[in-house]
Order: sequence, then C-alpha cells, then structure tokens
Amino acid sequence: MDQETMFQGTACTLEQVLQSRTDRQDRQQALLKKGCSCLLSFGLNVPGAVKQSPALRQVFDEGLSLSLRDFGLPARRCLLCGGDAKACGRSRAHDGAALPRPMLFERLRFAGQGAEAAMLRATGGVNTHKGLIFSMGILCGALGAAIAADGPVPTRDRVLDISRELGQCALADLQAEGSDADTSGLRCYRQYRITGARGVAAGGFQPVLTVGLPALRRWTEAGLALSDAAALTLLALIAGTEDTNMIHRGGLARARQCRVEAEELYRRATPENFRALLNDLDRQYIREHLSPGGCADLLALSLMLFFLEQDGLLA
Repeated sequence: MDQETMFQGTACTLEQVLQSRTDRQDRQQALLKKGCSCLLSFGLNVPGAVKQSPALRQVFDEGLSLSLRDFGLPARRCLLCGGDAKACGRSRAHDGAALPRPMLFERLRFAGQGAEAAMLRATGGVNTHKGLIFSMGILCGALGAAIAADGPVPTRDRVLDISRELGQCALADLQAEGSDADTSGLRCYRQYRITGARGVAAGGFQPVLTVGLPALRRWTEAGLALSDAAALTLLALIAGTEDTNMIHRGGLARARQCRVEAEELYRRATPENFRALLNDLDRQYIREHLSPGGCADLLALSLMLFFLEQDGLLA
C-alpha cells in the first residue's frame, strides 16, 4: 500500500480536527458515567490533513484485531490460575471463584478513586468524606465477597474477617517509599506512627464491633430514637477511638485530651441530659475548629451493620 493510496481522502480543517477530539472526549466521559470501570481507546495518529480514507480504515480494522502474540509476546495470563486467560474465559473455568484479596482491593481502590473524583466535582474541590469512601468501600467489598462465597446471609464475623484482609492491603500505602501522596492520614502516620482508617480496616473495624454497635443497641433499647442513639454513639466513638482528623486539626495532645473529655461526657449522659451535653461539645469543637470526621465514618459503618442485622441480612 503506497503513500498516495493511503491518503486518498478529504482534507480536514484544524477546527474539524479539534472538534473531533472534543467529541471523542465527550463520548468517553458519557460511557464512563454509565458505570464503566475500564475504558480502552484505540486510534491512529495520522500526519497531514487527510485523516480518513479506505486505506486508513483498513489499517484501523487490522489494528483492532492485533494480539500480544503478533508482537512476539506471551498470551495474557489468567489472574486466578496463571493459565491462558482466553482459554479460561472461554471455558468459564473460574465462575464463582473468589478474587485474590489484593486484586479485589485494587478494584475497590479504582472504584473509590472514581467516587473521590465525583465528590470533589460536587464540592468544588473540598474533601468532605474521602475517609468514608475508603472505609465503606472496604466494608461493601467484604460484604460482597462474603455473599459470593457463603450465600445471601453471611455472618458478621465473616464480613469483618474479609475487611481485615482487605485492610491489610491498604497498609502497604503507609510503608510505600517515595510516595507523592500528602494526605493528613499519611502525615499522621509519618509523624506519630498512627495508622488511621487503614489500620482500623486492617484490624477488622474493631471500634465498630466493640464501641459503635454496643452503643447503638444500648440507646435504642433504652427507647431513644435512632438519630438520638446515633448522636450518643458518636460520642462513645470519640471517647474510644484515635481520630486522625482530630489530630490533624488540633494536634496529638489536644486530640487525646478530647477523648478523655468525651469519655467523661459519655459517662454522665442520660436520655434526659444528652442533648445539652452534645450541644455544648458541638460549640466547643466549632470554636477550636475540631472535627471528629474519622469517628463519624465509624458511626456510618456501625449504622450500616446495625441495619443489616436488624433486617436479617447478617447472621
């Protein structure tokens, strides 16, 4: 195929080329918004003003059919067994097989990064719930894995065990050398060796199990409305949890002093006086620019497990 044949077509203007690029980006974004977790884009980098011709179309179609073997590379390997990925897919060799935990974690990370990007677009760049995206992603991933392996009503312990395994994958971020990330959680680890949300996940969300759920049960069984029980559960979590957001806002010493103060308030709290206690605490935190965001995330996880148990979806 000679050069003259290759470029027998209609020339495009610069405006048309730029508009085509914009249209392609719009189509890609539209596909991603439909829920695609992966998008591959294939095209030709064609010099000159002629961008389309029968010969170029033939080159494009041939390019779509290329495989790794055409470049002298080995066939793509199955991520579960190491065999030929195409053969495993054709034979459905691993239907129902569990993904290795590191692979599941990376898929959850990818979904979480998309959720973070959506959050930042919605808030104009303000991080309102990045920690919750991480923690809820781990818990939901663990719940899905438990259901896939054990059936529609897994045990709570099974879900938390898988959460622990996924959380262990997240701890590698803290040990990564030369990381360019500069989040408050990473700074807290580097300065105080406190592992934050990653460590809580790697521990199987123990504050949820030992503080959050017992407090929710205590106050709902005492007759409080769910919103009131949740407010008191948040106070219990502030008292019982090392919150890296509090450390980031007020320093380690003040954060730990806040835990002691919260423990005393929780000890004094009753159905009759808790609103006044919490209103005073709220005003104090506003004055000091403190925010127990990590504890709020744990409250959300506690409520999720509480609802699942109430609805018979966890054994």
